[in-house]
Amino acid sequence: MTLRIHGTVEQIRAHLPAGIASLAEHEPATGQDRAAERWLRVELRAARLDWLPPVLASLDRPFVIERPDELRDLVTALADRLASYARQA
Repeated sequence: MTLRIHGTVEQIRAHLPAGIASLAEHEPATGQDRAAERWLRVELRAARLDWLPPVLASLDRPFVIERPDELRDLVTALADRLASYARQA
């Protein structure tokens, strides 16, 4: 699984530890703080996808799912369920 997440290494590592996710850090632009938020490529090693949508939601960071498409479907389904729950009185 491959994602891009906008945030700091610390923000991402708080939810996706090194044992399951590798981060591709990009060198910051000249004068940019290395701890600043930026897009990082995240490669995940996981046999199942079902646990990942709630983890991505808990990051509360912008992200892009590069692959697999099945993960995109699971995230969309979670978002739909959450929106449905929020509309209930």
